[in-house]
Amino acid sequence: MFKIKRLVMCSATAIAAVGTQVSAQEDSLWLEEIVVTANKKAENLQDVALSVTAVSQGVLDSSAVTNLASLSNRVAGLSTVETASNRNVVSIRGLTPTSFQNGTSPLVAVYIDDLPISEGVTPDIGLFDLERVEVLRGPQGTLYGEGSMGGTIKYVTASPNTSEFSAGVNGEVSSARSGGENYSVNAMLNTPLVENQLAMRITASYLDNSGFVDNAATGEEDVDDFSRQGARISFLYTPMDRLSIRLTGMYQQFDGGEDSRVFADAGNAFAPPLLNDFGDDVGYFQLRGGFDEDLSSLALSVQYDIGGGSLTSATAFYERETLIRYDESATARVLEESLSDLLGSPFFIQQGSLAEFDDTFEVFTQEFRYTGSIADKASYIVGIYYREREEKTDILATSEEFGDVLTNVFLIESDGFLQGSGEFTEQEQFALFGQATYSLTDAFRATFGVRYFDEKVSGNVRTTQLDPITFEAFDTIPAIPDLDESDTLFKVGIEYDVFSDTLLFVNFGQGTRPGGLNGRFDPQKPAALSPRTYQSDTVDAIDMGIKTTFMDGRALLNASVFFNDFSDIQTEVIDGAQFQTTGNLGAAETYGVEIEAAFQATSQLLLGGNLTLLEAEFTETVGPVIDGQKIPLARDVSASAYMEYRHPLENGSSFLLNTSISYADDTVGGVERPNPADPFFSPLPSYTLVDLSLGYETANWVVELFARNLTDETVRYSGQSFQGFVRNKPRTLGLRCRLSF
Repeated sequence: MFKIKRLVMCSATAIAAVGTQVSAQEDSLWLEEIVVTANKKAENLQDVALSVTAVSQGVLDSSAVTNLASLSNRVAGLSTVETASNRNVVSIRGLTPTSFQNGTSPLVAVYIDDLPISEGVTPDIGLFDLERVEVLRGPQGTLYGEGSMGGTIKYVTASPNTSEFSAGVNGEVSSARSGGENYSVNAMLNTPLVENQLAMRITASYLDNSGFVDNAATGEEDVDDFSRQGARISFLYTPMDRLSIRLTGMYQQFDGGEDSRVFADAGNAFAPPLLNDFGDDVGYFQLRGGFDEDLSSLALSVQYDIGGGSLTSATAFYERETLIRYDESATARVLEESLSDLLGSPFFIQQGSLAEFDDTFEVFTQEFRYTGSIADKASYIVGIYYREREEKTDILATSEEFGDVLTNVFLIESDGFLQGSGEFTEQEQFALFGQATYSLTDAFRATFGVRYFDEKVSGNVRTTQLDPITFEAFDTIPAIPDLDESDTLFKVGIEYDVFSDTLLFVNFGQGTRPGGLNGRFDPQKPAALSPRTYQSDTVDAIDMGIKTTFMDGRALLNASVFFNDFSDIQTEVIDGAQFQTTGNLGAAETYGVEIEAAFQATSQLLLGGNLTLLEAEFTETVGPVIDGQKIPLARDVSASAYMEYRHPLENGSSFLLNTSISYADDTVGGVERPNPADPFFSPLPSYTLVDLSLGYETANWVVELFARNLTDETVRYSGQSFQGFVRNKPRTLGLRCRLSF
């Protein structure tokens, strides 16, 4: 049965810039037009025959959107959960990954300009000095390629301005219930180096988050603290009107503690031994973990106008280095029984075991595309795409307590090693793509798109295990076959201008994500039981929508109906504590309705919201997946609305009031395990979030008092009974300031 999903702030569709203009002649109001590049060319958002939302930097600032999780509260159909610090699983229209093994691609592609950054889980970046964030819903396989099955998120950064100097800074101080103080500062400088030809733009940011989770195992407070710092520098060179060259470098460093993982339920039979303190800000970490990550990128974009078209070269290099340390005591369970037998009494590793996940990957991409038109009848884009990707991963699990027993009791020299693995993967892809739109009449247009790709994956895997009898380590280096896949994706669409301000569209589109190698399979089992590789999965989708503005441009209403057929799903298969693999298991369907609306009630008051109805279920019974089960993280019921009020004062300044409320229904955190006695039981209850801010604005600066999560609601993002649940930040009160000159 249909329920409501994400009535999220309609900073959404065409009003995302949230600017209002007043006509001097008629004193009428209208919502500002937004230009987006969803089709890799500049278009008015309301003229794009896609389900697209755009959120401007102004909206990000005024509504305190600071990361992907808070962005999802403002975009219809978008859901983001934080599985751990700076690690997000992004879902659009219910298409959610069911495997998080190393190397598995996401279902939503994330870009910074033309740079793809989505790899497995998606990191947060500082949402500062952007022109806008675009969210494209539905598969974008023909133009954006693999990984854009649910949709695509594009961070469009502000380009250097070659004609004038500008600068800006904003800062924030806040405190969360149960936590300490938090600080952030962002700064931007734009300066022409050669007037009207060469400019430089520099952005820097720093965030210090004190955390709020207290560790019941050690008594340490606020163990989920983290800091993030980064910088971006961009040069724009326009030696002639037809040629622009932009070079952008980015660096971000994240240093984090534990996840915001808590054990709130005293009735949890799978809570850690010796835990006698429960609460929504209480965790249990026997060993201190952490998360460190370095991101760096370099991107070069060259655009040259040729006659009636434009040739673009987009070159990018992206590197991400991650070191995760976490309490992995569950790994030790597989050896405790053997050690208990040798001791003649039960043995339990009370001090925990530590796992280290060290991962580095490098990605190089090159795209050439040409955008052109034929008279006033047709527009088209054709292109070539190439990608190289390398990833190296090492996993090591140790327990000092376990090593001490082996060394001191059994005289087996041990450093506490439990298990380890290593994986190296190389991927290479070549693709050709094209898309054309033809005007059959002045009001009726048809679109056809196609993408062909060929991808090769190769690599090697090493597993190191302990013999459960002798406790000696041994390596296994099995042979893994190479993976070679090719496919063709299609898009067909029609659109019709009912009136000058009303557009109807219907699209059929396809998406896919690549297969890969399993790094944690059981080498003692045949490939049929513990697969060495997994294949690509695919989605076929239909999207029907309407976009309209009325009341002289003061009101906007966009709606769409969608259906996704998801097949050969890459699904995580758990084989004991040591072995997890990805296999192609089963199929699923998601379908629903999305509605976005905005109304400029007066020159001071803007109202908006959106609504999504969603059903997302598996349609086959294979392995751990059962026909009729809910797709993880897909929330059937959610709703949100917002109000933005600006009251002008006599001195030219303004009083600001912004408020929003969002609701989401309950869901599950993994492939559904409905029995509360199951350690993998993962209920994620419904929630309601309220944000509020009061501010004072002048021509050059803004100061605001704000409350995030005003009612102090607990949101469970992910987790299972045996490991606790990652939750949102408690009520946070603070002050933020913005200055521009």
